[in-house]
Amino acid sequence: MEHFMKKTKYRKYLIIATVVVALIFIVEGCFYYSAVDNLFFKFSLNFQNVIKAYKLDSDISQADAIKFLDENKHLHVAVITYIYCLAVIVAPFCTIGALIVFARIPYSYFMYLLKRKKPISFLILGKGENRDKFVKSLSKECKITLIEEEILQGDTKNSLREMGVSIIQIYQDEGYEKLLRKIHLDKFDYILLCDENVHTNYDYLKNIKKIQQDTNHPQNSSSHQTIYFTCNDPAFEKRIFQNDSQKNLDFRNVQLLNIQKKAVENMFDKYPIFQQSNGDCQTSDDVHIGIIGFDEIGQRILIEAISLSVLSADSTIILDVFDKNMKSKIGIFLNNFHPDIVNEVSYKNFEIIKGEKIRQYTLSLSNSDDCTESSRTFEVDGKMEIRFWDIDVESVQFKKILSDCHLEDIFTYFVISIGNNHNKVGLLESIRKININSQSQEFKGQIIVFGQSLYLQDDVFFIEPEEDIFSYEAIRNEDILNQAKLFNYNYTCVQNTGNHLDSSLENSNNINVEWDKLELFHKESSIRQSMHQSTKRNYILAKKEFSDINNISVKEKLEKIEHRRWSLFMISSGYKWDAIKDRSKQTHDCITNWEHLKKEQDVKILEYDFTPYIIILKESNNS
Repeated sequence: MEHFMKKTKYRKYLIIATVVVALIFIVEGCFYYSAVDNLFFKFSLNFQNVIKAYKLDSDISQADAIKFLDENKHLHVAVITYIYCLAVIVAPFCTIGALIVFARIPYSYFMYLLKRKKPISFLILGKGENRDKFVKSLSKECKITLIEEEILQGDTKNSLREMGVSIIQIYQDEGYEKLLRKIHLDKFDYILLCDENVHTNYDYLKNIKKIQQDTNHPQNSSSHQTIYFTCNDPAFEKRIFQNDSQKNLDFRNVQLLNIQKKAVENMFDKYPIFQQSNGDCQTSDDVHIGIIGFDEIGQRILIEAISLSVLSADSTIILDVFDKNMKSKIGIFLNNFHPDIVNEVSYKNFEIIKGEKIRQYTLSLSNSDDCTESSRTFEVDGKMEIRFWDIDVESVQFKKILSDCHLEDIFTYFVISIGNNHNKVGLLESIRKININSQSQEFKGQIIVFGQSLYLQDDVFFIEPEEDIFSYEAIRNEDILNQAKLFNYNYTCVQNTGNHLDSSLENSNNINVEWDKLELFHKESSIRQSMHQSTKRNYILAKKEFSDINNISVKEKLEKIEHRRWSLFMISSGYKWDAIKDRSKQTHDCITNWEHLKKEQDVKILEYDFTPYIIILKESNNS
């Protein structure tokens, strides 16, 4: 709580200043009242002078002190007198500061009562930097109750009360389960588990679920209560998905909240892949994205870009990633995929400068002509190639590789996710200079930089990783979530009746009932689909070739695009193709190209891929 720590620091400064002023007054009083013979009287006069100084009416005024100096012209008396005159000026400010400190406690209670009238309630468990950001942002719109393990200082308590935050202290001998039972969980609209340790969040979740199971009855509102679970660990997310099917722990009202993922979603929502830097749409369906930096943010950008880059069924998607520690990071990244993905990774050495080689790992996913089962494991329509470059972006080789990549396939989108301000300026210059080569085409795509804005430029966009991702609106993610619920409901209707029954939120009860039935993984799948809706709405359906959507061939092309997107999502979520669908082995018989899908699956399966377009068309008709 950095802002709370600053207030505590200023309070310490006030105390130090007050003590120093008092000592200066005492020293001056010792000289001024030295002629008084009675020791008690001398002490009481001195003490009275100190007290009255803070009442803005000291017994020894500055004029008296100067007059005394004229009568006793000694160097040490002069030094003390001048310091005393300064202390007389400072003393009123100490008094004002103290009054503010003392008045702040009743003021904080007044603000607390005022802000506790908000209708939306959150219970927050956890500790760490992210928790403090959630508290600060959510308190603007919501009524927050915070469970705190540490003993908070007075300034911190006052600051939290001023934001309308209710603090519940938990002690070591009490335990979370006992405390959570005592505070009645069903009175909160939302519960946020945001500890920096994901395993601690999981322990919180088990305690909450145990309590909800023990106290559950038909009128219990906890079934409609949403629990947000912060988790930035992909491996742990998979573990939760696997445990989701266990009967003893129901995850239906749990939503995973990945901070890095939300920051990246925010980026792609503001600056979609199909849009160029001037706001126009791309002239080609091919996508070439450059990503500099492969830490958590860089890896999340790549995962999201894999499925969001689908602009047509047969386009080429190339993703170039640059990092000087790629060898150690690529293994961590590939944990997002099925273990068999390593069979699709190749390795090359490039000699850019004579005598010095650069490592490159390539992951290729494409439509193979080979019909053997082994070749179909990660078969998708079109071509996707992810190239991992093990290179320092400040090196000479990087500039050459960057130009060669652009010459081979024009970059359409660029993201810089690492480096200090000085490095980012240099990287921006390197990206601009790829246009200098007379053989290459001009780079017209968007350049996104993660971090604070360096300077205003029309062709560079800056994303604050924490911008709008801790607010109530961002956590609920209502637009994307409603699209996901609609998609799931229509998907269910097609599965049960063969028809799309509803494409509006008017039938919200049935829509929410179907959504609550989903496991976490299927919710995530629907959300990933809804993230692609803006691409379908503003780019794909805007093409003339798709104007007659009732035409059978047009409809099939649209279904093929959605199937490719879904297949890439499934692959990036750890699945592979197999003739037998098995959740425990993470295999699915529909992860294949369009031609194989038509031959091997029921025609009703193909109708699922048209569902997103039905939703968009109904929205257009209603508006």
